[in-house]
Amino acid sequence: MEKNKNAIHFILINGIFYNFVIGIQSNYVMKLREIFQKKDDSPELKRGEIKEILIRTATKPLPEFKYLTYTNHSYFFQRMRSVLDLDVTEIISIQFSLNEGMMDCNIGSFLNRQNLFDGTYSSSLINPNGCLKFLKNNTGALPYEKAYYYHNGRVRTTEKVVQEIFADCQKYALPFFDKQLNRLQNNPLVFKGIDYISRLDTNKASLKKDLEEELKHGNYCISSIKHPNYLELKKLLQGIEGIDREIRKGIPKLTYELLELYADNDKENLINPYYGII
Repeated sequence: MEKNKNAIHFILINGIFYNFVIGIQSNYVMKLREIFQKKDDSPELKRGEIKEILIRTATKPLPEFKYLTYTNHSYFFQRMRSVLDLDVTEIISIQFSLNEGMMDCNIGSFLNRQNLFDGTYSSSLINPNGCLKFLKNNTGALPYEKAYYYHNGRVRTTEKVVQEIFADCQKYALPFFDKQLNRLQNNPLVFKGIDYISRLDTNKASLKKDLEEELKHGNYCISSIKHPNYLELKKLLQGIEGIDREIRKGIPKLTYELLELYADNDKENLINPYYGII
């Protein structure tokens, strides 16, 4: 997750902040800490205390989001909703670095729960996820001093920073989740695609294996996939009229993700949006 290679030199890899350029950036964080510490004589954070602060603070602004798990150095909160009779998992994940004095927040809405902990930013039609700071500032790149939430490793300041994060979630993430739910419900590509996979009757393990192998052999270029189910579904979606050009460009990726959703689904059958359970 490189936020701006010209301005930011902390990169989040599997939930861990790595500082590749020391000097100005490290001095900047140290100065922030000095400022914070002068105004904060509260105790230093104990190991695991950030989890308690996150769970306690989230209850008021985000009562429907429940703590899910800690993995890849991130704390995950989830809310479950449904659309087209399928579960939608909405995720808020908080990354915390004690040593670097930094926190970050990612949000995502997933039809496929297998993608919850992926961590890769995506503009997917059915599994979009990204950085809260980017959403807040309506941009894909930020200067260093605006890229993260900063704390000083002490209880009082960290609590204030967590409050700020969840306030931002309330203001920016909740509308994002509502917009995505509406997008799923009213997008003819998604609707038609869900209908297709709800009727599909093929071995899920074989389908997933075949798709992954074709993707790998094609240098991870989705357009290289020639699997019959993939080609059939892609042609079906491309035949829908009235689709915006930019959205139409995402049909190959959507096709793959819909088949992936089918293959990953642990239920015997998906729900048919036209006829209910089949």
